[in-house]
Amino acid sequence: MNRSHSSRSKPCWKKALSVLAALGLGGLGLHAPAAHAGLTLLTCLGAEHATFSPGLTFTPQEVSTRIEQQMGPCVGLGAPANFSGTAVLAFTAEQSCLSTAPLEAVPGSQLIRWSTGETSTFTYVKTYVQNAGQVVAVKAGTITAGRFAGNKAVMTIPATGDLVACATPDGSTENSALIQFVISPL
Repeated sequence: MNRSHSSRSKPCWKKALSVLAALGLGGLGLHAPAAHAGLTLLTCLGAEHATFSPGLTFTPQEVSTRIEQQMGPCVGLGAPANFSGTAVLAFTAEQSCLSTAPLEAVPGSQLIRWSTGETSTFTYVKTYVQNAGQVVAVKAGTITAGRFAGNKAVMTIPATGDLVACATPDGSTENSALIQFVISPL
């Protein structure tokens, strides 16, 4: 069963943001930074939407993945009014519904496009941690180029999945999750 969106339906990331607003951050493994945690230049809440082709099943196979991230609105010392960002990641790798969280740390980099027209390159190591019984992907690293260069950054993404769709012949073809992105001085 292939799920698709009609032109009139709300994109999954917008639905996820609505859920975030309704439920609050804490129950999803996302927490606003504490005032005593140090200076924060920028905090962005948002969502990501991933598509998989072919769909993820319980059998490992080569899968093309496209992830679209929407960050914002962002608040903080480094944010003008209505500041937000977007990022798109695409890759092909062997994946299954049971193997989306590798045990080892995975290095990576992504380009973030800000609403001001500027960009930031976020270079990180991605790990997976348990938070209140939920698996959370954590990308921790630095902004290596562009706006906010030289500052540290952390992106948290609570893992979600549709195990029912994984059991169908077409597999799980899409997935949405809430994200938090924080930039602070080194």
